Amino acid sequence: MNPKRQILKFLKEKMERNPSEKHSDDDSERIQLIMDGMGTGTARLIIEHQIGDTIGRGYTINDLENKGRYYLGKVVQHDGTIIERLIVDKQTGITRFI
Repeated sequence: MNPKRQILKFLKEKMERNPSEKHSDDDSERIQLIMDGMGTGTARLIIEHQIGDTIGRGYTINDLENKGRYYLGKVVQHDGTIIERLIVDKQTGITRFI
């Protein structure tokens, strides 16, 4: 389910349960998590899954940075040599080499 639908579903459920109740900080955090799309751990799993066959197993993922809509990271050999730089779209999960 895409993030917009998740938010709409969440808001609809919230209004059906108690329409007069104001939203809490927990609700705001939940909406932000949905909008963010994924966490760093999920991004690492997606990268490992998508590039494992292409690059092989002699690498690590370093410097994974949250840049808002996407994560920016480096694929590095165990000796420290940078193999590739990549981005992971947080909402679609698509990984691209840059």
